Amino acid sequence: MKKSLTLFILCVVFTISATAQKQKLKSADFAFIGNAKTIDVVFDYSQAKITGLTIDEFFEKKSYEEAEWQDYFMNKFVPKLRFIFIHAANEELGTAPFRLASSTESKYVMRVSFTEVDDDGESDATITITYTDKSVTFEANGDGGKFGSLENLMGDAAKNMGEGVGEYLSKRVLW
Repeated sequence: MKKSLTLFILCVVFTISATAQKQKLKSADFAFIGNAKTIDVVFDYSQAKITGLTIDEFFEKKSYEEAEWQDYFMNKFVPKLRFIFIHAANEELGTAPFRLASSTESKYVMRVSFTEVDDDGESDATITITYTDKSVTFEANGDGGKFGSLENLMGDAAKNMGEGVGEYLSKRVLW
């Protein structure tokens, strides 16, 4: 009985730690970010597969359902997702001396390049933060939601990814 309980607890701990590690480092030097006051966030869906479709195929499929879908997605919906992401990340950054923002014309830029968005809104992205000739790159994931439209589920994923990125940065950037 003790062995079974111990094995069960080890499995639970392993599962929790595996799912908590949603950000994967590609390059390691975060030191330059410590001097930032703001970091502009740019969302890029140009190479994303959304529900298995390229962005152009996704727009084509949606165009018969809703007029001006591409304009809505790029000019209203993506900025809303970016706002959700930024807000969630900044909450996790706590007392960090820098904040994520949009349109501040900062020399520090975080490019969130989405690679995949599934039917549940779960999103994968490669994130690169740059300043002049310095950069750091890591991968991030945001779990989608359980109920609602794809747009709603993508909003859940943006919040989840923002929280993860904020927590990830707060542990790696020294200030």
